[in-house]
Amino acid sequence: MLKKNLKLILTLLLLVGVAVYFLTKQRSSTLDKELTNFAVKDTSSVDKIFIADRSGRKILLVKKKDEQWTLNSKYDARMDKVHHFLSVLSRLKVTAPVGKNMFNNIIKQLSTTGIKVEVYSKGEKVKVFYVGNATQGADGSFMMLENSAAPFSVSMPGFDGYLTPNFDCDEALWRSSNVFNYTYKEIISLKLQSFEHPNESFEFNKNGNSLSDVQLKIQDRPIANFDTVRANHYLMQFAKLNYEAVAELVRETRKDSAMHMPLYKIDITTITGQTQSVMFYKKPVDPGVLDDLGNPTSIDPERMFATLNGNNKELLVAQYFVFGKILVPGSSFLK
Repeated sequence: MLKKNLKLILTLLLLVGVAVYFLTKQRSSTLDKELTNFAVKDTSSVDKIFIADRSGRKILLVKKKDEQWTLNSKYDARMDKVHHFLSVLSRLKVTAPVGKNMFNNIIKQLSTTGIKVEVYSKGEKVKVFYVGNATQGADGSFMMLENSAAPFSVSMPGFDGYLTPNFDCDEALWRSSNVFNYTYKEIISLKLQSFEHPNESFEFNKNGNSLSDVQLKIQDRPIANFDTVRANHYLMQFAKLNYEAVAELVRETRKDSAMHMPLYKIDITTITGQTQSVMFYKKPVDPGVLDDLGNPTSIDPERMFATLNGNNKELLVAQYFVFGKILVPGSSFLK
């Protein structure tokens, strides 16, 4: 009887030991996965991204209902940049833990210069981690998850290089450069005002999407007989028209000069009620610049200044090469 009880006790102890072993191993494995899982696989549900560096620069990206993203609550975000970032986010993979000889230095680096990244899905925070400098072989970057004390070398399969530039907090890199980005169907009205040639100002209004649904006014006078094919072709030219750069270091005297030399104003209203108003100005240049005929000129022959929606505090640089096709006279639509 004693032997049977002893055998039963030993069997129970063995089973308990096995259970404790596997439970501990499972918890350890789960913890290891939590500490090394930087990737967000389901990026389709990601609706907010926050990135901040130690210098105070911040990037806040928020997805709108139309799948577009806003930047810092004031600009449209560059969609190619956002899509690339989400792709990187889904493919992050730990390649190695940080060795003992580098451990303290990497921890210090991440705590003092690391870039903080927060990812939200359906309004809930799902991932927070810190991004550091390149690894020694520049084939990855050091990263560490929030609430973890273990940094890792993280790379992206199929990419040979370090990942830190993907988390740059320069607002200009994330900002959309679109001035106009409308399809033909989206535009319901368009008005172009020419300041140098007021008699060439015109306005289009659409009641539908056929050639006969377009109405034209020149100098506020309805035009009964005009080239509807050319008019419709013109209204198709407003997709992906981008400015070249933000003119950040413009002297006040040059800015004032530009404001006194308006060229055109274009106002667009879309089928959803969205409006976009753009002013184009001549762009002064320093002495020594030549025009297309080789003569000295005080006006840039290739570029203009532009402002969006009445924001005269920010000048954009726009190329005639890009926008020339929409800056046309009203008479060009007459038969």
